[in-house]
Amino acid sequence: GDNFLAVRAGPTSDYDEIDRIHTGQIVNMCEQHGQWIGLVYAPGDTMENGAMTDCGVGTPIDPARPYEGVCSSGWVFEDYVQIVAG
Repeated sequence: GDNFLAVRAGPTSDYDEIDRIHTGQIVNMCEQHGQWIGLVYAPGDTMENGAMTDCGVGTPIDPARPYEGVCSSGWVFEDYVQIVAG
C-alpha cells in the first residue's frame, strides 16, 4: 500500500529495517530461508551509462558467503516479491 517493501537485516520481522525498495525495482534473489528471500540489489535501480549496475551475483559461488559487493543486500518477505525470470 505504501509502494515500498522493508528490507531487513535478517530473515524475520524481528530484524531491523535497513532499507526500503520500491514497486518495480529489480532485485536478485540469492537465497531463501522459510518465507524470507535474501536479495541483492542496486540502490534505487541505479543505472550507469544506460545499463543497470552489475551487482556481481550472476554466477553461483561455492561455498556460499555473505555478500560484499558494490550493491545493497538484505531480506524481504516473499509474499511481496514477484519472480519474473529464472
